[in-house]
Amino acid sequence: MFGQQITDLPRLKTYDDAVKHYASIIPIRGTDIRPICGGSYGRRKKQYQIALRENEAGGDHPALNVACVLYNTDVLTFYPNGEIWFNAGGYATSTTHSFATGILRGTDWNCCVTFYREKHTTVVQLPTGEKVAVKGDQTIKLRWKDDPTKPYSSGAYEFIDKPIMYSYFVNRKELNEHRKKVSQFHKTCTAYARLVDPEDYHERPNDAHTLLATASLLPVERVYSLMRGNMEAQGSILEWFLYKATAYKWSTTRDESGYYTDPSAITKLIDDVLKYLFFEEVFNKQEVDKPNTNNNARYSSGKDTYV
Repeated sequence: MFGQQITDLPRLKTYDDAVKHYASIIPIRGTDIRPICGGSYGRRKKQYQIALRENEAGGDHPALNVACVLYNTDVLTFYPNGEIWFNAGGYATSTTHSFATGILRGTDWNCCVTFYREKHTTVVQLPTGEKVAVKGDQTIKLRWKDDPTKPYSSGAYEFIDKPIMYSYFVNRKELNEHRKKVSQFHKTCTAYARLVDPEDYHERPNDAHTLLATASLLPVERVYSLMRGNMEAQGSILEWFLYKATAYKWSTTRDESGYYTDPSAITKLIDDVLKYLFFEEVFNKQEVDKPNTNNNARYSSGKDTYV
């Protein structure tokens, strides 16, 4: 869940920690590259660096920022005002998560931040269980806050300007209205699914005289248009649906293995087309206090999506 582990990363909680670590690293001879990992082997990991950046905030904090760099991305940036900015640069990979987690891991579970992937997003989680979902190159701001009532610099991380999170929930009434418009095609397609030989469809649709015969992906607008078209149009897209609904059933015995046509896959594909094409109508957007529990946000890509 937390991706690959990157060894020899420093534990950094504050801007002062980052500045001290930067100063302790001798640049690689002939360059200004300062590997962030410790130890003799760590200096070979040139893809993990620590660097100074101009502080665009200016004002009361003119000092330089300290960036923890993964390849060419400033994944974590420590600011003189105590803020720590996380940005995956659009690449929510296991390496990015491991890099950020390794640096903000603290000395124990009570003072660490964990980064991991869930439903196509990066989730940032505090020890309290509080979470934020990060999309694309969205920036998340954190801060280390000491607890003066406890010894040994105890404390915890907290979010700064925690972004509002939303989730999308299906409006069943609206979706059913759109289902009715393609209900006849749905009935015809599921009926054929019970009659055809799936061996004829596991490679490509049967109708070699149409462009659909070589297409594994089609734009949702075209699929919907054909489903609601005349008998000839529906016949061509029916072949494509049967191809998309063909799956392989594994079994411990060879006699029970083989291809089959799954009627439920037809239903799901039709629903997917409707959800992409009529996203604004069939989904209700609601504010939530934790990352999405569903993956409905993907349908927001709209009518230009291929299925």
